[in-house]
Parts: sequence; structure tokens; C-alpha cells
Amino acid sequence: MAIINDTTTHLDAIMQTLHQIIKVSSGIALSKVSDYEAPAYEGGFKLIRPQDLAQSMLLTARELAHVPYVTLTPTLKAKIKPEHYLQVNDIVISARSTSYQVAMISTVPDKTRLLISNNMICLRPKPDQPEAYAILVYLNSQWFREQVVKKEFPKMINITVKWVKELAFNPPSPEVSRQLKKAVKQYDQLALHNAKLMQCASLRLESQLFDTNEEKPHG
Repeated sequence: MAIINDTTTHLDAIMQTLHQIIKVSSGIALSKVSDYEAPAYEGGFKLIRPQDLAQSMLLTARELAHVPYVTLTPTLKAKIKPEHYLQVNDIVISARSTSYQVAMISTVPDKTRLLISNNMICLRPKPDQPEAYAILVYLNSQWFREQVVKKEFPKMINITVKWVKELAFNPPSPEVSRQLKKAVKQYDQLALHNAKLMQCASLRLESQLFDTNEEKPHG
């Protein structure tokens, strides 16, 4: 974030809002859809839901592999426009949910079309826009969650496109933005490593319990 040490007039002059930097739009309105397992060669549609954003700041092929394919009726397919398909570097937010989640699309699997419904919001940067990672970090920051989201939506998340567009944000310098991009990827790898360590530790605890119980006589 830019450091401001001048007058209030100067601050007002340089303050930007997100809609000046990045395109903000809602997902597509979908009625109830059903999941199905599609062969890898077939591809198809995957609908990302708010809970799919909880595990990582970046949605890589690893996370997207757990998102099920969905069946769309011809009527629903006809409603989809090219801009509804998610692209690499799109930032997606849970707009109507019990919890606030944010993540960036890191990859789009081959022959797969990624969608979000209208209970989520998409922030789409211009190609190779370095500020996208700064926005991702800002929206994911503890400060933003505590001082903005929790105060605005204390009981239920109900974020609108208009609300996101009007959020004040001054992007850092291109150099800082490039550093943030590298740091986000490092953070994601660290989070994955820690998750694997916790999973291994949990399995060891469970194995000690079950192995001990098996050695004891029942009854």
C-alpha cells in the first residue's frame, strides 16, 4: 500500500477504488445442478463453490481436482456467455455464504470450463496485471477480514458487486506487486507443506490409538 504523508486533499486525489483497477462481476445465475464424474478426456463444466476456496489462496490443479463436474441443461448452457468462464488470475469471492473466502484461479485444467454461480463474485484483472496479487493479499488479509468484512457483515456474508467496486485500494508499485506475486506462491507451497505435516501427525496419533486398542482384550 502506498504511504501517504501529505494533506487530506492529496489523499482524496490519489485514492482509487477497485472498479478503476479491475473488472468486477457476479457469477451466472444457475438453478440446482447435479454433480457427475466425467472422464478426464471428456472435460466439461466445474462449478466452484464457496467451500472450495477455504483451503488455499491459489486454486491450482490440485484443488480443482476435488471440484466435481456438473451437469447443465441446454437452457442453462444457453445462458452462459464467454465472460462467465473463469480465467487464470481471476480472483473469486464468496458473496453469499456463512463464511468469507477469497482465492485466485492459478490454472484452468485442459478441456474444463470453470464457473461460479451468482452467490460468488469475480474480480478479473487485465492480462499480466501485477496488481492482481496485491488485491488478492489485501482481500485475504487479517485486517480486511476483521476491520471491514466482520464489521459490515457481522452475521451473514452478503457482498454485492457494487460494494466490491467501491472498495478503496491504492495498488503498490510494480516492483512490490511482483514481489507479492512471488510471496503468494511461496506462501501457498508452505501452506500445502504444513497441511501434509498435520495430516501425517494426525494419522500417527490415530494409529497409536487403534494399535493400542487392538492389543487390549475386548469386553
